Amino acid sequence: MLACGVIAEISSWVTGPSRAIYDTAKVGIIPKYFQKTNKHNIPVRLIMVQGLIVSIWDAVLTLGGGGGNVSFFAAMGLTVVIYLVGYFLFFIGYLVLVFKKRDLPRTYNVPGGTVGKTIIAVCGFLVTLFAFIISFFPTTSLPASSAGTYMTILISCFIIVVIIPFAIYYATRKHHTGLLDQQSKTHSE
Repeated sequence: MLACGVIAEISSWVTGPSRAIYDTAKVGIIPKYFQKTNKHNIPVRLIMVQGLIVSIWDAVLTLGGGGGNVSFFAAMGLTVVIYLVGYFLFFIGYLVLVFKKRDLPRTYNVPGGTVGKTIIAVCGFLVTLFAFIISFFPTTSLPASSAGTYMTILISCFIIVVIIPFAIYYATRKHHTGLLDQQSKTHSE
């Protein structure tokens, strides 16, 4: 049952990021091969490759993680820390908008002007940081002997997951930098 839980947990990663990855294909960060969609506008090739990668990831965490409980809790912890990285970026981006793009028209404004906006963003960032830090501590449901394995799996997988997008972006930078410059010129005209 724990193996099924890990598989279900990680398989949710297939559907979530597929639209963002499809957008990176449209910009040229990943090969054009992944831009093709079916008649329902679904990037089938992309989803198939993503499903294969997630299935391999499932197998590694399920079968190579030092036991079902460790793998299951590491998969859950990994899900949390990956999502929290997005929230770090949201709050940092919001602070950049508050301080560098003050005149940008907004549909909604946080009350309290710049001070209120800063307080909200900093509080959100700190809560996210707290959740991020405690995610690396093993649950009390795991035996103390499994704590090291949990930390190793979680930290290793987190580092791999964070490095992969930067590696892809770096490897394809010559191709997509020109495309991004062309798009920004088109939008400014």
